[in-house]
Amino acid sequence: MTEAEKLFNQVFKRWIDRQSFILSFRVTSDQGMKGAKEQIQAEKVGFVNDLIQGGEYDKISSTKQAFSKKPS
Repeated sequence: MTEAEKLFNQVFKRWIDRQSFILSFRVTSDQGMKGAKEQIQAEKVGFVNDLIQGGEYDKISSTKQAFSKKPS
């Protein structure tokens, strides 16, 4: 094997290793974003439910019934 072939093999192996790392990072971040979106959505729903059902909302606004109606 020539020195050029050895160098090519080293560079190619390094490239494959880096591609594997990048792919792993992308998959991990994609899965993390899905979980984060679900968590944020659940927190928003919980916050609005607590606000509407709790007595604290009455102190903020007198339009509790109008707020809780579904838009037409």
